[in-house]
Amino acid sequence: MEDRKQRILRAITDDYIQTAEPVGSRTVARKYLPGVSPATIRNEMADLEEQGYLEQPHASAGRIPSDLGYRYYVEVLIPREELPAEPPQAWHEELLGARDPETLITRAGRALSRRVRYSTLVLRPSLRRLVLRHVRYTPVDPEHVLLVVVADPGFVYNRLLRWADAEERSEVLERMSTTLSRLLHGVSAEAFTRTLLEQVSDEVPDPRWRDLVVEPLLDLFTENRGAEQVYVEGVPFFLEQPEFKDVEVARQVLDRLQDPDTLMALLMDGDVAGLEVTIGHEQPVPELQRCSVVMAPYGRGDRPMGVIGLIGPTRMDYRRALAAVESVSRVLTEAMTLLPDQT
Repeated sequence: MEDRKQRILRAITDDYIQTAEPVGSRTVARKYLPGVSPATIRNEMADLEEQGYLEQPHASAGRIPSDLGYRYYVEVLIPREELPAEPPQAWHEELLGARDPETLITRAGRALSRRVRYSTLVLRPSLRRLVLRHVRYTPVDPEHVLLVVVADPGFVYNRLLRWADAEERSEVLERMSTTLSRLLHGVSAEAFTRTLLEQVSDEVPDPRWRDLVVEPLLDLFTENRGAEQVYVEGVPFFLEQPEFKDVEVARQVLDRLQDPDTLMALLMDGDVAGLEVTIGHEQPVPELQRCSVVMAPYGRGDRPMGVIGLIGPTRMDYRRALAAVESVSRVLTEAMTLLPDQT
């Protein structure tokens, strides 16, 4: 794209993000390109519209960016080195005092939402993304056993198992808990294969007990959406945006933000490699195609575990959103690394 078209597209996008009003050629000339005539700008705007980067919501109105225009803006017109600085110390102060990963990720989501005034999505990792630390089988009544798994750096997963004569088997359950914790301590999901489980099951002498002990553990390690959870913070911030003043539009968006499958789809099922943006019709859910999502992974050290992101209108302030998500994901990873190991 030619330089002047780039400057016009950036000017229209910047102005529309600030005002939520279509931008005309005279506004671009007066505020952004004073050396270029409105007539020349109108011709360039017409070309940009024909190429799919701009839209004209009404015949007599100015232009607004299309989804393609926002994509070009994000990828080309706001280089990462131009993102506003987000002092890490400010995020450290927000997350200070969290002693467990659940508190840490909820604080991070709340802080990000308050800072940028968009809604926040935080993906709590499933067990399949983590390293196992501890396994415990505890009888809770005559017919049920509670399976509790603790994974690094302290996420807890559990499942209630139906098991006849559970209370009478407390000594066996204690022995198996100790044995499995010893054998599986430090094992990652990648290594937790059925072959490994078969090796583990050799430690359980009675085949009838192996199925009761090993199969639920396999289910916990291999399931995805059943264990992952997305926390949502700052939903009322949607109502501050003019795009969602219409009650029916707002209702559709808010309804979708309560659906676990929708939230997982918005966060790409957790498969986020770096700072990423999905815009408008790139969203997999039709009711959310007025929205954009900015997201990044967090983890422990160099091992990704979950995702944190912002969701707002396609007219969101991308420069600020990208900078904030990039910074909080980095600080969240640092804070997660400093949490004490679970034993």
